[in-house]
Amino acid sequence: MAGSVASRAAGLCLRLFVCGALLTSLASAEPSPALEAADWATRLSSEDLDQRRASIHALSELGGVEAVELLSARLEHEADDAMRRAIHDGLLRVQLDVDQLVTVLTGSEVSAARAFAAHSLGNHRTPGAVANLLACIRDPEPTVRREIYEAMGGSGDRTLIQDLIKAAVRETSPSLREQAELAAQQLAAESGRPREVLVAISMLQGGNVDDQIWAIEVLSDSKDWRALQVLLNTATNAAPEIRREAIKALGILGDHRAVPTLLDMLERSTGRTRHHVIGALALLRDESSIEALGILVSDDDPATRVLAIRALSALDHPRVVSRIIPALTDVEETIRIEAIHALGRNGSDEALSALHTSLTDPSPFLRAEATRLLAMSGSPSAEPALLEALDDGDALVRLTAAEGLARMGSESALPLLLVLAERTRDDDERAAYDKAIERLRGSETSP
Repeated sequence: MAGSVASRAAGLCLRLFVCGALLTSLASAEPSPALEAADWATRLSSEDLDQRRASIHALSELGGVEAVELLSARLEHEADDAMRRAIHDGLLRVQLDVDQLVTVLTGSEVSAARAFAAHSLGNHRTPGAVANLLACIRDPEPTVRREIYEAMGGSGDRTLIQDLIKAAVRETSPSLREQAELAAQQLAAESGRPREVLVAISMLQGGNVDDQIWAIEVLSDSKDWRALQVLLNTATNAAPEIRREAIKALGILGDHRAVPTLLDMLERSTGRTRHHVIGALALLRDESSIEALGILVSDDDPATRVLAIRALSALDHPRVVSRIIPALTDVEETIRIEAIHALGRNGSDEALSALHTSLTDPSPFLRAEATRLLAMSGSPSAEPALLEALDDGDALVRLTAAEGLARMGSESALPLLLVLAERTRDDDERAAYDKAIERLRGSETSP
């Protein structure tokens, strides 16, 4: 089923060359989905990161088996971590039905595509999906088998226990053997959840308010992708209270195919509903939501700004830093402290550099907090900013900087601390400087 890496690459290159020639000769004709997918696919190898990112989003929206093949093939060869994350999220947003997923699992030559199909089939949990997972349990690629074992373990089908035990015996890899055994144990402990999911779907479509809220909770915890469409329908059409619960459930469910609908709702909604949408996007942590959340950092509503910053921080992606930085100069102190904490958690060089600007914030509390986070980073690039903070007009900032510099073992801080200890008239402040000086002198004499 799976060819060599060289043959797969050659096959994909030949297919892209042929599709490119057809696009040139048929430029005036109406493009077919396949040609459009191939056109975007040529940009996946572009040196321009924006071109690559645009092609990922376009292919995930086009959907279909070919989009999965092309994205997966690129994923196998992508070296940039941020771009791998973008491709991974794009794959999770692709809309494929069970038959299409089976086609990928049983026929694709790209192992990443088969692994994606196995993962997705496990979330569908239909008899047809389970049967095809079992048929592919001997896939030659370890990454695919791992996804198959995990999918079977979550299927709720106890008849698969013996097949998983046999697979564990066959496995030579300890980690894969353990995965198969864990999947068998999970099924052995299964207590009829698939039936509960079907009952919840029925309740949500025809029960009273209490029944509907119970059903939403069951569906959100189920991780069963049969819940997706009914939750999407509820999130867009039900009464406001139920809609908000359904939106929250979409985030907990973890199905990235909900992201396009949530982004559309983000643009159209206001107030509490919008806040719930932001919360759902924060849980899904999909790279495609960065732009929309970044715009909300400048929203008129302070609560929306706070939630947008928290959601961006949860994404833990290099691109979020530039979207959070404008909040460092927000008129609201609560927004600025939220941005400071988000950048501190990010910890990248770009984030720490941005924190330097907060050392001139009007609020001494915020300056002290930025100083503390810079010190906690342990980054050598933070030392100059901490040395500057020793000259701050507020004692809390100076003491925070002194403690951080002592912890870092900064030799440059010693003469400045000696001056501060001699100049201050506050006994407690002097004691803090003396403690930092003692620690630095101890690090000087340590072998």
